[in-house]
Amino acid sequence: MRISRKLITCGSVAIAVGVTSMSMLLAGDPPVSATAPPATTGPVAAPTLCPSGHGIYVGAASPAAVTAFEQWSGKQVGCVQDYLSSDSWADIAAPTWWLDAWAAAPEKHPLVLSVPLLPRTGANLAAGASGEYDEHFRELATMLVAKGFTDVPIRLGWEFNGGEFPWRVLPGGGPDGTATAANFVTYWRRVVTTMRSVAGAHFTFDWTVNNGENIVNGRECYPGDAYVDIIGIDAYDQVWGPNDSTIDDPVARWRAISEGPDNLDGWAEFARAHGKLVSVPEWGLVRGGHGAGDNPYYIQMMLAWATANRVAYEMYLDSDSFRISNGEFPAAAAVYRAGIAPS
Repeated sequence: MRISRKLITCGSVAIAVGVTSMSMLLAGDPPVSATAPPATTGPVAAPTLCPSGHGIYVGAASPAAVTAFEQWSGKQVGCVQDYLSSDSWADIAAPTWWLDAWAAAPEKHPLVLSVPLLPRTGANLAAGASGEYDEHFRELATMLVAKGFTDVPIRLGWEFNGGEFPWRVLPGGGPDGTATAANFVTYWRRVVTTMRSVAGAHFTFDWTVNNGENIVNGRECYPGDAYVDIIGIDAYDQVWGPNDSTIDDPVARWRAISEGPDNLDGWAEFARAHGKLVSVPEWGLVRGGHGAGDNPYYIQMMLAWATANRVAYEMYLDSDSFRISNGEFPAAAAVYRAGIAPS
């Protein structure tokens, strides 16, 4: 859920790809018909993680907003996502407000929980790798079990390769040398082992990368098959062209988002090679900042890609400037509602 401007090659054109921001409208009407990606091989997603596969984020601890989204879309969502705050260890270890809100919701949806690896101040990956923060995650796991979230998918330290969050991995470990891939991997393994050790815990762990070429090679940060259940890819409709230009052609935009080893297709192949499920926990239209605005082609192709790759879940970020349910992206919204309609 952060901007990441990087350069890749799409055919003979150099295109930079990023995630999130705001958008500008495409000139003319983009095509909304295309051949879906070919079906792929790999593990079939467990339907209990997210019935129908379609999920959303609509804001922190907001069951009422989920209901409003379902009324707008005409279909019940399969699951919802929420993010724990990284303001403090207390927010990470004891998220009472978040969990109580979802537990009390009159209509229950499976929850996918994004859990920070570090708070925004006073912590680092090296200390985590040494075991200094284990008890915070034991406390979190204990609370999740106590409140009935025994098998929730956990997006632990998402977008670690994007360079924006406190738990980011940086070239050379960053200024203090602690933000290394080795420390991230060791820390991730400690947290997963700690949370799994709590009686009654049956969590699923989603290792989520930032789509596109980033400041570090995400594959160097893979914790190993024993510690990962799902490989997630956050992929927004944000693309840079040569010399910081805007790419208006929706087909070229989609190729830049989906093709190549560091994009959707490459990460899905990586997941299959490791026998893991695939997810797209964050995706959405982008207004401004090299986004395409009301781009129905992106919506169509993302839904087709999710189906072809049998994702465990895809989560549209219906929040802030990415919101699709507020009338600002009418063409794309129509494609989205048709795409998630019951078959």
